[in-house]
Amino acid sequence: LSGPSEMHRKWIWLEVSGASLQIRENPIYYNAILLQTEDLSTNYTKQIDRDLHRTFPYESYFEDPENIKSLRNVLVAYSLRNPNVGYCQGLNFIAGRLLSIGFEEEECFWMLSQIIEVYLPIDYFSVMTGVLVDQRVFEFMLNKSHPNLAKHFAKIQMESSLFSVQWFVCVFAYSFPRNVVLRIWDFFLVKGDHFLFQVALGTVSILKKKIMKVKDINEMLPFMDEATHTIEDPKQLLRATSKTIDKFDIEGLRVKFREEIESVLYEQYESVLSEKELLTTIDYYCKNDNECKQISNRTSSFFTFYSSKTYIKEGHVDDDCVPKFFDTAQLRDAPSSPMLGRKNHKCKNENSTQKPDLMEFISDPRFNKDLFLKSLSLISSDTYDDFS
Repeated sequence: LSGPSEMHRKWIWLEVSGASLQIRENPIYYNAILLQTEDLSTNYTKQIDRDLHRTFPYESYFEDPENIKSLRNVLVAYSLRNPNVGYCQGLNFIAGRLLSIGFEEEECFWMLSQIIEVYLPIDYFSVMTGVLVDQRVFEFMLNKSHPNLAKHFAKIQMESSLFSVQWFVCVFAYSFPRNVVLRIWDFFLVKGDHFLFQVALGTVSILKKKIMKVKDINEMLPFMDEATHTIEDPKQLLRATSKTIDKFDIEGLRVKFREEIESVLYEQYESVLSEKELLTTIDYYCKNDNECKQISNRTSSFFTFYSSKTYIKEGHVDDDCVPKFFDTAQLRDAPSSPMLGRKNHKCKNENSTQKPDLMEFISDPRFNKDLFLKSLSLISSDTYDDFS
């Protein structure tokens, strides 16, 4: 239960996550994107700048302006890599924790990319539907595993989402002491996202007796925020997570609750676009509010990127056109990684300068365009011919 040494942990994480492979295959990618972030101002950069000094403000590491700059670089660079996600609160704590334990900027960038695009449903961070789904899954598991605790929450009108959403969207980085987070991530990066449910259930199991003594929702909110910081022994938490969750069909529950959440969203639409109609609207500005809402919500699980040719593979929704659509659940099995995303939803009400176009990106005179394009590792080599 002690885990790897500090010396070996970073190497293990980079390898098991696939981040080290990304670095080897795309040696100039991060630095190329970083050049594009100079003097860049978007809605996302403004949100990032507001959150920088809220990221672990009491830790000495973040008192150094250079470390704050590194955090900003990573977050802004990712907002350019995948504008469908851009930036979401929670990403600052994930990236901040990675940097604070010794990851270099480029390593942190690729670790963050793998966590967002491979380990978690990407709509955790694009429209947060994925987080809401997992919160419902956790609530179901809580009711089955700790019925008395669930009844107590219901009695004081305490929704489990008031604490669990933060747990999931930060991958527990914000809620636990640093040493405990490292052990959680040791297992998360090996076992996958199902382990997060074990951590959540283990946490309420440890705190159960104290929780039952809190009789008012106004007391429960600050208690749940503070109580997790008192779990300082990672061995205690790991023992609590050892109880099997195999009896739960997590993927089946995700499908069930996603359908319920999406059905509520569909009720808000004047008319529901078919999948074919939806995909054909992605590369154009939305025509009305109904179309605007649907494109934003229903394409949130796509990582959309530039490619000129079709690559037929189960899980892809694509044809002989740009852009190509990637179901992010298939990224781990993809023959190569889609490297430069584009925004699914072009909103008529949105500032068109918020995201630089790919052609502007690669035509910047500071780039060696040939080297950069070859480094992108896009699905088709014909992409290089199109842009050169």
